[in-house]
Amino acid sequence: MRPLTEKKSFISTYLTPVDSLSEIIFGLIMVLGFTSTARIALGEQSPRQFLWAVIGCNLAWGIVDGLMYILASVYERSQRARLADSIRGAPDEATALALIADEIDPQLSKLLSERERTQLTRWVFTKVKGLTPQPVRITQDDLLGALASGLLVFLATLPVAVPFLLVDDSWQALRLSNLVCVLLLFVVGYRWAWHTRANPVVAGLALMVIGLVMVAITVALGG
Repeated sequence: MRPLTEKKSFISTYLTPVDSLSEIIFGLIMVLGFTSTARIALGEQSPRQFLWAVIGCNLAWGIVDGLMYILASVYERSQRARLADSIRGAPDEATALALIADEIDPQLSKLLSERERTQLTRWVFTKVKGLTPQPVRITQDDLLGALASGLLVFLATLPVAVPFLLVDDSWQALRLSNLVCVLLLFVVGYRWAWHTRANPVVAGLALMVIGLVMVAITVALGG
C-alpha cells in the first residue's frame, strides 16, 4: 500500500501501475515492429537518419496514445452520465434501483449481503437524484492525463533509438535496437508480474519471446 505521505509522480497521478505497464508494452511492440521492418527501407540510410525515424515513430505513438486516453476518458464519463440520466428518468424507484444493481461489480456483489446490496443501491439512487446533470466535455485532467500517457510511452521507448546514436553501422545499430527493445519487454513483463501474482521471470520471458517471434516473422516475410 502506498504511504499516505508519499507524493505521486505526474504520471502515476493519472495512470495506474497496470495502465502504465500496458502503455509501455504497446509502445515497445509498436516500435519493435517498426525497427524490425526497417530493412525494407534501410538502403543507404545512415544510423542518424534512422535515429530520427525511430524518435519520430515514438513521438507519433505517444501522440496517438494521448488522444486515445482523452477519447477513453470522455467515453467513460459519457457512459456514467447516460446511466445517471436513465436512473433519473426511470418510471419508478424500483426500476432505478434495478438499473443500479445491474452496474454493481459482480465480485463486489458476492461480498455483500442482500441487505447491504439494497442499502448500496439506495445510497447511489439518492446521490444520483440529487446531482445536477452536467455536459460531458474534455477537461483539464483529460489533457494532463493524455500528456502523462504520451510522455510515458515516448520516454519508455526512447532507449530503442540509442543504438542508432552510438553505432555507426546501420545494420548493427538496427539489430542492437531490436535487442534493446526485446530486453525492455522482459523488464516490463517482470514488472507486470508484480501486479498479477505471476512468476516474474516467466512473465518476463513470455513477453520477451513474443517480441522475438515478432522479429522472426517480420524478417521471414521480408522485413
